[in-house]
Amino acid sequence: MSTKKKMLWLLSLLPFFIACGDDNTDIPDWPWAEPETPTEPVEANPDIVNLGWTNVKSTYGTLPEHINVYKSPETLEGKKAIAYIAVGDMSKAAFGVVSYTHLTLPTKLEV
Repeated sequence: MSTKKKMLWLLSLLPFFIACGDDNTDIPDWPWAEPETPTEPVEANPDIVNLGWTNVKSTYGTLPEHINVYKSPETLEGKKAIAYIAVGDMSKAAFGVVSYTHLTLPTKLEV
């Protein structure tokens, strides 16, 4: 290879070495902003809501995050109804039963 070709070849690589060797502190920030976080809470049980039930958790004061309360639509299976269900994420809570018998104090049974 001739000296002239070697020099041209080395000069063609010079921009690569300059770009790789610079710390690039003068690169501007990205022009786009950080992704926005959703402002509305995500429904924990969309299947229930899609069946017409309404999340009424806020009606019952401060409940744990993993518990939601739903009210039924005005009619269920063609009949007027008022029904409520409580749905809890059992991976985040324990389930217990409280029972009352005659005049004794309540007892708590852990399930």
